[in-house]
Amino acid sequence: MNTSEWAAKWHRVTPRGKLAMEFWAEYVKRYPSDAETSNNLRQSGHADTNVYHFVPAANLNLCQYLMASREQVGIYIAEWMIGEPKPAVVERAQTYRAILDKINQSTGNLWPGYLSVDLDNRANWPQAAQWLHETLAAYRRIIGETAAVRRDA
Repeated sequence: MNTSEWAAKWHRVTPRGKLAMEFWAEYVKRYPSDAETSNNLRQSGHADTNVYHFVPAANLNLCQYLMASREQVGIYIAEWMIGEPKPAVVERAQTYRAILDKINQSTGNLWPGYLSVDLDNRANWPQAAQWLHETLAAYRRIIGETAAVRRDA
């Protein structure tokens, strides 16, 4: 068994890994189209706390995460891509993060990068899943529109 196989097996048997696996399975039932942009979610039994979604227009990954120990779910622009130099990805991520911050300031909407929610209580899962889905959609839309304008400029 290689290291990644061992880690995957370990995640599935820990309480947090089991929670993550069950939460993401429920998430995919509710929002199956989100699995189309995520290699993680397409894997049956995904038990990691992070799920990555590729945004081709910006050549970036958005990361959704669960943090049961801190009672939150969240999303952020990842600063890495497999096979690409980190400085280039960090620069792109910072550019789009700054754009999201400006939109937040100009509209008065504060899009926190996370939602406080008790994930141990399954009754909270629909709220957490909906927030993750809606925030992912908003980030994709804004980043996609911004990338198109930057390409045309």
